[in-house]
Amino acid sequence: MKRCIAQSFILLMVGTVAAAEPPPAPPAPTAAARKAPNQTAEEKQACIKNLKVIYDAIQDFQADHRDLPNWLSDLVPEYLDDVNVLICPVCRRTGQTEAPPLADPKLPSSYLFEFCPVPLGSLATNVPNRTRREWKRRQMGLLGSDVPIVRCRHHRPVLNLAFDGKIYESPASWETLFTNRVNAVELTAARLFAKERPPGAKGKKKSAAAQDAAAADAKAAK
Repeated sequence: MKRCIAQSFILLMVGTVAAAEPPPAPPAPTAAARKAPNQTAEEKQACIKNLKVIYDAIQDFQADHRDLPNWLSDLVPEYLDDVNVLICPVCRRTGQTEAPPLADPKLPSSYLFEFCPVPLGSLATNVPNRTRREWKRRQMGLLGSDVPIVRCRHHRPVLNLAFDGKIYESPASWETLFTNRVNAVELTAARLFAKERPPGAKGKKKSAAAQDAAAADAKAAK
């Protein structure tokens, strides 16, 4: 019995000492980890430089065509002679680019061109064939030139190139930055196209009560 008590006491003491010890120190950062913040800042600045070049090319295209390009690849080579500008430094390092259906169909690109002609599909189920370009133009009707024309979603926070050339950071949903001006729900495709009927849809028939009322009015008028 005394032996059991002694063993229990020893185990209790060992457990108490172990609990009182501080956790192991984290490993010292490697050279790559120490470099990461600088690398992130450098990649961000290089991406901003790309966005400015892309913006100038879009402006030149618009001046000539009186319209926006459908894709950033439409700028090449006449307005953008270096296709490397379409690759963010983060993507050059990681190999990532934009994925379908918003990916540029002609050239690999890191950048999301918001005014592309991709159908909205499930974003506006009543008018699925309306395009992303049409949606963004309607957003501009509420927010003006703050609406992004190009985005790089490979940074945290995301980099946005506004329609007026301003570059700003945002969460993945840039609309949340402007809730002091417009409810974010009002900027969704579903809301902006809510009043439109699907292609080929006919107007709703009058209810039976409305039809009876109309008939009574017609009879009284005789």
